Amino acid sequence: MTGGLRALCAIFAFLLGCVFFSFGGVVVARLPRGESIVSPGSHCDRCGRTLKWYENIPLVSWLLQRGRCRGCGEKIGAFPFLFELFGGLGFLAAFLRFGLAPETLFAFAVIWLVGVMAGIDWENHFAYDGMQIAYFLLSAGYALFLCLAREGRWSDFVIGGVAGFAVFLLIKGVGRLIARRECMGMGDVLFMGSTGVLVGWKALLFCVLVASVVGAIVELVRERLHARRRGQGRQQGAADGSGAQCAKDIGEESDEKEREVAFLPYLALGAVAAMLFGAPVLAWYLGVLA
Repeated sequence: MTGGLRALCAIFAFLLGCVFFSFGGVVVARLPRGESIVSPGSHCDRCGRTLKWYENIPLVSWLLQRGRCRGCGEKIGAFPFLFELFGGLGFLAAFLRFGLAPETLFAFAVIWLVGVMAGIDWENHFAYDGMQIAYFLLSAGYALFLCLAREGRWSDFVIGGVAGFAVFLLIKGVGRLIARRECMGMGDVLFMGSTGVLVGWKALLFCVLVASVVGAIVELVRERLHARRRGQGRQQGAADGSGAQCAKDIGEESDEKEREVAFLPYLALGAVAAMLFGAPVLAWYLGVLA
C-alpha cells in the first residue's frame, strides 16, 4: 500500500469511527430511557426541536454550535463530542495497527460495542446483559479466528477468560467485605471475563494496568472538582442563610450519588488498548528483559 493510499484509508477510518460513535451516542442516550434508537430523528431533549442534517455532523456541529442547542440554547455538554472523538481515534488506531486485514473489522466491532457499554455505564451505572453476551461472542469469535490463523493458542484465551472472571470476582467480594457495600458490579466481572477471552491472559495484565492508571488519574481529577464544588456550596450557603444551606446540603447529596465510580469505561479503554497494543508492548517488554 502506497503512502498516499494509506493516508486516505486512515482518514476514512477516523471519519467512519466518528460516524459510528455518533449513532452510538444515540444508543447511549435513548436505550436506558426505553426509547427507540431509530425514530424520531435527533432532537433537543429540552425544546423538542428536530435537528437539521448540518447539526448532526460528528465533531463539527458541536464545535460550531459551541456545545449548545441552536434553538433554545440548552447546554449539550462535552460527552457527545468526546464520545465521537474516541470513536474516530479508536478506529484510526485499529487501522494503523492492523491495516487492511480481518483483524481491523473485529477491532472496529469491539471498539464500538465496548464504547457503547462504557457510555451507558458512565451515564447510568449499569450494563445490559444482551451487550455482555454480544461482547463475549465477539471475543470468542476473535479468539477462534486467531487460533485458526495460528496467531494465538486457545489455552491463552481460555486461561485469560477464567482469570479475568475469577480475579475480578474476588476483587468484588473483598471490596464488599471491606466497605460493607457493593463496590463493583457483576457487569464489570463479566466484562473482564470476556476481555480475557478477547486478548488472552498475558495482554490482560496490560489491560488492567491501563485501566488502573487512567481510572486513578480521572477519578482523582473528578474528586478534586467535586471537593471544590462542595466547598463553594458551603461558603455560599453560609452567606445566604440556613435555607440556602439546606439546599446546598441536598446538592451535596446529589454530588455523592454522582461520585459512584463507573469502572467499565476504564476497563473498556484497557480492553481496546490490550487488543491493539498488548502484543507489541509485551514483545517489547520481553525484549528489554532478555
